[in-house]
Amino acid sequence: MQINWLKTLWQNAKHNAFTDLCCYNNQLFCTFREATNHVSGDGIIRILTLNQSGVILWQERIAVPNADLRDPKLCIAANGELMLIAYARFPDAQNRTHWSRSLVWRSNTGKSWSQAQYFGPTYWWLWRLRWHQGQSYGLAYNRVEQSLDLYKGVPGRTYELLKKSVLGLATHGLGYPNESDLFFEENGDAFAIVRRDADTFTAQLGRAKSPYTQWRWQDLNTYIGSPVFYERDDDSFFIAGREWLNRQPKTTLVVMQKSTGKILDRLLLPSAGDNAYPGLAKFQRTDDTLYLSYYSAHENQRCQIYLAQIAL
Repeated sequence: MQINWLKTLWQNAKHNAFTDLCCYNNQLFCTFREATNHVSGDGIIRILTLNQSGVILWQERIAVPNADLRDPKLCIAANGELMLIAYARFPDAQNRTHWSRSLVWRSNTGKSWSQAQYFGPTYWWLWRLRWHQGQSYGLAYNRVEQSLDLYKGVPGRTYELLKKSVLGLATHGLGYPNESDLFFEENGDAFAIVRRDADTFTAQLGRAKSPYTQWRWQDLNTYIGSPVFYERDDDSFFIAGREWLNRQPKTTLVVMQKSTGKILDRLLLPSAGDNAYPGLAKFQRTDDTLYLSYYSAHENQRCQIYLAQIAL
């Protein structure tokens, strides 16, 4: 793997962070949060429409009154719509969370979006959705409970708990599982990768067969924050996220073997300080280039949005 090109996409806000990336209608869509800082209560969502060279063709801004919109994610729903989710945090005057819940928006173009709808449980953070056989699946976490629950459904219609505590402190002795991603094989087998921020801080790789109520977990013996999957071949996948290398947080793209969880290759993206939360996308599954969005403060100590085209 090597970087073909890397460009700064966005630096307009004081704090630009928490990206995701999706290919839809032969265009790239990059979404992220704009705010005053990492934890401020004024977060809004920006969505950029890009061509294959990373040129901005269109931009949209989404805000909800009195809400801090955090960690937007994009996916293509079973009906072909482009779907956006985010976690809406409603802070009080001291920026303490009053209440919180996930929101969903829909679009057929990526240029105009539906009204927001709440879905999922209150106070549980549904991190990312992945679709399989007409249903979306998402892992939700709660810091107080130190548990990760699996949900299934169609946001805006029904979204129900499928399995309580697929990973957690009380059930597995593994503290504070949180950010995650899911990956479904064509045969229906599922994988999960989960960040943890307690005890050993090591990420976990999970495996399950339909109906996804029984999971086997493997300790990866390394920290991976804000993980995102992308298919590579029958026995490996790409994972992008934040790793600690030489005691510094770095944005990386790794090739991981499915059968063993072993890292086979690693690409380091220019990054430092507050960084990572990447998105991954291809225009076609057979393409030999992969697009990666992320944010970093390695230039001017200011969080900016970056887009890389990577030769595989």
